[in-house]
Amino acid sequence: MRMGRAVAALAVMMAAPAAVSAQELTAYATASVDGDESNIQLVGASVRPEGLGLRPVVAVQAYRLNYDAGGESTTVWSVGPSVGGSYRMEGGQLEGRVGYNFQSEEVDSPLIGEGGGSGFTTAVQAISWASRPELQGIASYSWGSEYLWSQAQAILPVMELNQGGIGVGAEAVWQGNVGGEDDYEAWQVGPVVRWSTGHESNLLVGAGYKNSSSRDATWYARVGFVKYGMSLGLF
Repeated sequence: MRMGRAVAALAVMMAAPAAVSAQELTAYATASVDGDESNIQLVGASVRPEGLGLRPVVAVQAYRLNYDAGGESTTVWSVGPSVGGSYRMEGGQLEGRVGYNFQSEEVDSPLIGEGGGSGFTTAVQAISWASRPELQGIASYSWGSEYLWSQAQAILPVMELNQGGIGVGAEAVWQGNVGGEDDYEAWQVGPVVRWSTGHESNLLVGAGYKNSSSRDATWYARVGFVKYGMSLGLF
């Protein structure tokens, strides 16, 4: 079973860096819906040794996508383990990973970043939390379907609370086929509000405008949660 092989591969990768030093876990979850009756629920996690500088990183991401195609409801399940490197500085981080996406269905017009089907993937991420506004850029490429998903986000802290604070900003997403015979692209843009809880976690809410080459323009809304800096205490 493809899902079983993915879990086994992740377990092997996570065991490798455990003997180096204490490990740091970051976990996240997001859910979104739009006016075309498509919705997705996604969870993921990554592990890297603690500290600044270059460190190995392993990650896994899984999602459930449901959307309407010609009056018929379609559901896609996916899991994608990956491994790579993370370079952390005082005010930011660069990360790159390679992996494999195991997907239950081949999607003719992909709606999310993993592309139209199973295959090898490459992901890069850059984050700056010292700048004002704070910046983040993510790009994920699926080699089998030649599909690119990218996101840019800028958030400016505007209010300090007793614990944490509030930030406001904007995000933009572009995705589509960059090769092959398929011709599909989509983009979305909108404001975001972030609540930093003060307990090494963030809650983010966003909504805005979405358009694609295969459907009429519509709205989207999403909510996301990130918990970072969790020490696993491994040696």
